[in-house]
Amino acid sequence: MTRSTLVPGGRVARRLLLATCLLLPVAVVSADAVVGLLLPAYRVAFEWLAPEFRLLALETGADGGHRVLLARVTIADILVVGQHAVYPDARGVATASTPLAHALHLPLAAMLVAFALPRSTAQAALGALAAGVATVPLLPFDLAAILAANLWQLVIDRYAPGTTSPLLIWAGFLGGGGRWMIGALTGIAAALSLSLTGGVNAAFAQEWQQRRDQYVWRLFREVVPAGKRPAPNVIRHRSPASQRVELATDDTMFPP
Repeated sequence: MTRSTLVPGGRVARRLLLATCLLLPVAVVSADAVVGLLLPAYRVAFEWLAPEFRLLALETGADGGHRVLLARVTIADILVVGQHAVYPDARGVATASTPLAHALHLPLAAMLVAFALPRSTAQAALGALAAGVATVPLLPFDLAAILAANLWQLVIDRYAPGTTSPLLIWAGFLGGGGRWMIGALTGIAAALSLSLTGGVNAAFAQEWQQRRDQYVWRLFREVVPAGKRPAPNVIRHRSPASQRVELATDDTMFPP
């Protein structure tokens, strides 16, 4: 295997290791604060995903030495599950929890992948930042889906064992590595978007520079009299097509 095939892979591995060492401790330390800040959004997401439950409390807390997001609910309306009708009862309260450590898996995966892609360091850092920001709207729906699925699992196990639902399937996907997959795809999409935007901006800047050079030389010919122009053998100009500095060898550049 040649050296040219080893360098890109080694660079990606080094970047991935560096990003992991930097971002993983930050994610562990800041998960509680981030979830606490986004609690109103988590509430909205939960009520949208599981309108059958009335949310009594949604808060962070400790459970067996682990920090968790805890939901306490009661049934909001009559539920028909299999052959059973479940009536709401104010005395019946169910709880579900999920570890806070999972809250930032999605942005962590997105930022790791975006930073590890082979580009310049500045572009990689900007891509990681853009990937992290892109995952923010998805964060509340991650843990909210897990909580709603856990509560529905209690109902199904009680009244219709063996059945499933799209919410349970989706929660299983997230818990089985789906959030890492979504994060990785988000990171790749953010990096590609920045690359495409940078290419468009570079093409626009090159075209603008060419038009500017043409305008400057046209203005120079109109303003400066032919007799007062510099000697043709010492005039340097920039070719708009190739962007190279060339030496003028005759007076054809500035016709009288």
